[in-house]
Amino acid sequence: MGAPPRVSSISCGFQDKRGRTHDVTDRAFSSYAACYVLRGRGTYTDWNGRTQALGPGSLFQRIPGRTHTTRIDPDSAFAECWIDFTGAIPQSLADLGVIDLQRPVLQPGLDLSLVRRIDRLVFALRSADEHDLPKMYVALVEVLVGLYALDRGHGDDDEHRGMIEEACRRLGESADDRGRLEQVARSFNMSYERFRKVFREHMGLSPGEYRIRRRIDRARELLLGEGGSIKEIAYALGYSNPFTFSTQFKQAVGLSPEAFRAGR
Repeated sequence: MGAPPRVSSISCGFQDKRGRTHDVTDRAFSSYAACYVLRGRGTYTDWNGRTQALGPGSLFQRIPGRTHTTRIDPDSAFAECWIDFTGAIPQSLADLGVIDLQRPVLQPGLDLSLVRRIDRLVFALRSADEHDLPKMYVALVEVLVGLYALDRGHGDDDEHRGMIEEACRRLGESADDRGRLEQVARSFNMSYERFRKVFREHMGLSPGEYRIRRRIDRARELLLGEGGSIKEIAYALGYSNPFTFSTQFKQAVGLSPEAFRAGR
């Protein structure tokens, strides 16, 4: 692999995100990060608008300069570990074929031996000095190589993954209308009962529940911005009346729309 490029900055760590819904929304970072999901569920929407499901064993990448959105199921006790590189390192790794900057989400599966290696590196970095960084860099790259190797080993053995990603995209797009969920199921040549079962197995919630979550996510964005009155937001999101919207919002968020907006 040759001599490592000049190490600008490297880091790794663990993060518990339980209870969080919005992780990153339409944001681009200057550094590269590989985030390995340990538990929980969520979605990753890339710069082309493609949404992919995240779960234990998923590896999602924050590509420098690429806008993306990650959403988390707040009831799934989401947790991740991560590796971060800054400077010219990400492009150097891509040029060497170590990472693929065109594939933001991989599915290596959960490998506890790699998680333990990251845990050891977290402690090693705390006491490392500048002379130790090249060695730490190589160790972190070896973890990435291991994750990529596992992804290639698993391949596309989940016959439903592509369908779930497309269903998430459609349900997200239809979060502000009352389109029938059965139509989405039929588009995949499935009965709604079968579609609902497969969707829940992958996402941990039903298609209807997922669409409500996305609708509430959109409501949060409108309430935090200049989205109009509560009544206007309710009708814009497809609710029959503001009372139904307020009730559902409070059930999901724990606050009324008015209280949520007042606390921004």
